[in-house]
Amino acid sequence: MKKILTLAAFLTLAAFTGVVSAQPTHPTFQAEEMLPAGGAAVGPQGAAYLTRSSDGLNGRVMVNVDLAGTPHTVWWVIFHRPNRCAAGPGNCMFSDLGNAQGAVFHASGAISADNLNNGGVINVDISTVAGRPPEGLFSPVGNGLKRGKGFCSEVHVVVDDHILDIDEAGNPDYVTDLTTPETNHRFAIFLPTKGCF
Repeated sequence: MKKILTLAAFLTLAAFTGVVSAQPTHPTFQAEEMLPAGGAAVGPQGAAYLTRSSDGLNGRVMVNVDLAGTPHTVWWVIFHRPNRCAAGPGNCMFSDLGNAQGAVFHASGAISADNLNNGGVINVDISTVAGRPPEGLFSPVGNGLKRGKGFCSEVHVVVDDHILDIDEAGNPDYVTDLTTPETNHRFAIFLPTKGCF
C-alpha cells in the first residue's frame, strides 16, 4: 500500500510539474524578416535570428540599408510581460514599455559595408544575458533582460541609422551623427515562445 501511495504521489507531482512549466527548457531558435520602419522602403530588407534560453538571447542581424559607409546602432527592445501590452502580445509598442515592464538598451553598432547594389549592408552578432546591463552600456529604459524571461518576452530588434551632420568648419560631425537617431530604420519582432501564457 505504501508503494502504491508513493507511486501515485510521484506521478501526480510529475504531471503537475509538466503542466506548470510548459515553457521550453532547451534553447529555441527563431528567424524573422527585418522590415522597414517609417515607410523607408517596401518589403523585407533582410533578416534576423534569435536563439533564446531562460536567461539569455543570442542572435544576428543581416540587413540592407540605404547607403554604404554610414553608422548604425542596433537596439534590444524587450517587453517582459507582453500580455500587458494594450493590443496584446505581438503588438507591443513603445507606449507599452511601462505597463509591460519593458527595457530598451544598446545591442551593437556597425558602419555599413557596400552591398554591391547601390546601397549598404550590416551584418552583426548580438547577445545579452539576464541581469543588469554592463556598466557603461547605454540603457535608456529598464535594466536589461530579466532573469527567467528569455523565453516569454516579446523581443524587438531595432536598427537605427544616424544623421551625418557637418560642423561649422565643414567637417563631418561624427559625435552628433552617432548619438542622434534619424528614425528606426529597420526592425524585427520575435514573439514569445509557446507555452508562456
